Amino acid sequence: MSTMQISTKKRNNISSILIFCGISVISTYLLLFVPISRQIGLIFRNTLYILPVVFLFPFISTLVRNTYIRAILFGFLFLIFLLPLSGLWNSGLSGQYSLGGVIPWSDAFTLHMNTLRFLYGQFMGQSTALRPISPVFYASILKLSDNNFILLSVVITILCSITVLSCTNLLGKKFGPVVAAFFYTNAFFYIRWHEGELMTELYGFFTGMLACYFLLSGILCKKNWEIIFGLSLFSLALNARPGPMFVLLFAGAWFLLVQLHGHKKRLLFSVAALIAILSGFIINRWNTSKVYMTSTVPNRQIAEIVYALCLGGHSWDYVLTMPEIQALNDSENVYGDLFRMCTKVLRENPENLLLAAKRITGALLFDNEKGAFSYFNGGDVIQNSIVRYGLGVLWFLGFLYMLKRKRLKIFSFLLYCAVGMILSQGLGLVITTNRLRFHAATIWIPGIIIGFFPQFLFSKIFHFRENETESSPSITDLSTGIAIIGYVLLLSSLISPFLLHRFPEQAPSSMMNPCKEGKELLTTKIDEGSYFYMEDSENLEKIHYPYFRLPYVRQHFHDTASVEMFDFTDHIDEPTAIIRGIDLDNWKDALIFAPLDIVKGKTGYVQFCGNYLNPPILRNDRFFIPTEAFFLGK
Repeated sequence: MSTMQISTKKRNNISSILIFCGISVISTYLLLFVPISRQIGLIFRNTLYILPVVFLFPFISTLVRNTYIRAILFGFLFLIFLLPLSGLWNSGLSGQYSLGGVIPWSDAFTLHMNTLRFLYGQFMGQSTALRPISPVFYASILKLSDNNFILLSVVITILCSITVLSCTNLLGKKFGPVVAAFFYTNAFFYIRWHEGELMTELYGFFTGMLACYFLLSGILCKKNWEIIFGLSLFSLALNARPGPMFVLLFAGAWFLLVQLHGHKKRLLFSVAALIAILSGFIINRWNTSKVYMTSTVPNRQIAEIVYALCLGGHSWDYVLTMPEIQALNDSENVYGDLFRMCTKVLRENPENLLLAAKRITGALLFDNEKGAFSYFNGGDVIQNSIVRYGLGVLWFLGFLYMLKRKRLKIFSFLLYCAVGMILSQGLGLVITTNRLRFHAATIWIPGIIIGFFPQFLFSKIFHFRENETESSPSITDLSTGIAIIGYVLLLSSLISPFLLHRFPEQAPSSMMNPCKEGKELLTTKIDEGSYFYMEDSENLEKIHYPYFRLPYVRQHFHDTASVEMFDFTDHIDEPTAIIRGIDLDNWKDALIFAPLDIVKGKTGYVQFCGNYLNPPILRNDRFFIPTEAFFLGK
């Protein structure tokens, strides 16, 4: 290639970067910060029939050769990833893990509270301290943004989009547009339900995508250090959001047995790979030591999952209240006691293993809520089943295709990963949660496999050769930018726990209690993204966070399935602000239902005077009803 050609290519790449970034910035602003119809985003968040559109865009984007058209199309792929969050923030829709589209709920509520506690120099609770990598990362962004949860959601969504686009671009160049389209579609349908949530799945997802990029790129470009970097990111992802852990083990085994076979520096790379695989576990332990009273946290969740399996393949909540499980809270050897419990049960009921295997297999194959590809939903039962079974067939055909081409390292690597995923199902992850939540860090594996056979047919019919795609232009060489993101994540997981522990947020010092007799005091901080307003439709100039229609939002509180509170929330008929805060005097949670006129348009530290609902109407959640608010200076 001549100097002039290289110069022209660089100019084209720079121009394409600017086009892509321009579309990304504009679409982020218009979709997330400007009121638009909620239906546009909710269709992409909740329905199945957008599948052809989601598939077609990456197919065309990776098929075209023109650099500028490709940049525009990739900009639209970025835009599609923003739509589910846009629907949430233009509606105030509630779900299992969010109230009013912004307030963390259920498991997300626990993570939210523990993240805030750590920001203020307190310890996290046991459940969050088990895997604190993602909440510490979220806390880092909150620290830099004055606890802006809206900005946190935007950053996380952008990271999810950019990492998926990077992998899509790579797969399109190396395998073809059909593989790239299936990969993108699989990733989008998995993560769309989680956008806007404060959960570990999001961190595991985009870190897993980063790992995917460097593992595949390293194998295809024969760069062992890149593969090792991918293994370290994969370990980080699987420790932040534990899932099919055998995949990491099998990926490491492949590197040792296949990639390094006959390599003159095999010992050096083997040691480096071992360190990379262990790095996520070491980082997780380091984070735990900073967010908890000790680096050792009893893993009750693992005990519940395993014991439920020993009892015949039940979900973890089946054993939650059993005395033997409750006794593990005081155990000094949780895993030893668990082993003895399971041994006793299986000795008395050996058929439980077969029963567990049947239940796991049945759920994996036939359960539209928990099974393989169950995140492809949003249609009726028949439509969901057709898509699920169709993708299952494509996965099987893709597995056979990889077997046929196993002599190529990239296919042997994916075979090892697929076997690791299959064996991991024996842990019963599929019956533990809906929509394969545990698979966030590894969801890229089936996304690639399901595209191989359709790509094979496409190539045969249209005489499309894989090597044609290797020289096709891309929007840019993303390796450097993606590497920077990966290094930032690794460094953040090492440095942030220390810095946040050393320099906590400083709450206002004790002040005079302004509350009248009979009123309780709640001192908290209203953070951006931790509240929303409900008003009557005629009083609303716009419907977009934080302003939502009262009847619509109130109705959809029922989507949380928290039935205990419905009698209370169904009677909210005045303009109200709902705020999720933390009591800065005792570090307990508070869900505040405030008259809108006393807080509207205000954020920051505040003293509320009012009363808690007593007795609590939702587990132990503390619902606070203020009558006055006194905002404090910084």
